[in-house]
Amino acid sequence: MVTRVVEFGVCMRVFLWFVLVFTGACSGTNHVCNKAGRQAASVVLGTGADHFIAFEDEEVLRPVWGAQGGHHIWGSVQTTGLNPGFGDPPDERDGEGLRAGKPPFGDWVKLRFGFSYPDDVKDADEVTFESIMDGDEKLAESFGHTVFISPYRIFAKYPDQDAVRIEMSVQAEDVCGTVVSDQRAFIMEWTAELEAGLEEE
Repeated sequence: MVTRVVEFGVCMRVFLWFVLVFTGACSGTNHVCNKAGRQAASVVLGTGADHFIAFEDEEVLRPVWGAQGGHHIWGSVQTTGLNPGFGDPPDERDGEGLRAGKPPFGDWVKLRFGFSYPDDVKDADEVTFESIMDGDEKLAESFGHTVFISPYRIFAKYPDQDAVRIEMSVQAEDVCGTVVSDQRAFIMEWTAELEAGLEEE
């Protein structure tokens, strides 16, 4: 009988702890969402591995070699009027770019990056990340997202060109349900580095 009372007491304390944590998390989320709602919501698409770098429409961006031998463009964003989120998202991602195994508590901003190509010769590419942004509802940034791109496949579709204009887009959605988007074009050039990589293959 005593054991049951103790177990009941422990269970009740655990239950109350979960109630308090969830109530506090929801209250915090609503508070930040209310503050974010007072700002004009926007997102600016950029690049950059360790900080946000804005780029002009049709600026040249060079693909980066990844650790596994593929290429990517660094995807970054700068936002206003969004809940930047909180928590400690894990480092691992599943095959679609979504972070695998969310932490038990926290809010995330979903960032969906995409590429589209001239005359739809190549199918559009898209990858999604869940991010905790640096900053607050007035101004926040998220950077260093590896948006995978296949320069060899792209130039194979445009064999007579040494540069291709690619439309890059991003859609940002916070836990409050606010959705904003931006897009701009960049130029990818056929470079000596890409030529050398092709020869190595």
